Amino acid sequence: MNEGMLTGNSIPIIKQQLPKISKIFDLHTAEQHMLYSGTECLEVRSASVSTPALGIVLGTSFDTMKGRLVRSFIYSKPENFKFYRDSFKYVMAMGVVAILCIFNLIILLTGFRFLC
Repeated sequence: MNEGMLTGNSIPIIKQQLPKISKIFDLHTAEQHMLYSGTECLEVRSASVSTPALGIVLGTSFDTMKGRLVRSFIYSKPENFKFYRDSFKYVMAMGVVAILCIFNLIILLTGFRFLC
């Protein structure tokens, strides 16, 4: 099985059929037997010619690996970087300095004296 679209592996991964045992199926321990959406099937071998390969869908939409990836893009947490806050403070400080410089320039050009 080629899961390169999901995992980034360049080498196809071999998957095995489920063993015929009476244990309850566990999603976390059955990685070797599971296929994901976007998996390209390169070759299928069945136990016999008369029995076809059978697959069961365990999850759809956001319950799949690809769905969780899409959901993380759509509903991502907004990032509040310190750089944005610091740049806003810097721009405000420069604005105050600019206003003080303008008042000082007006005072110098008009010859206005405060105490005299």
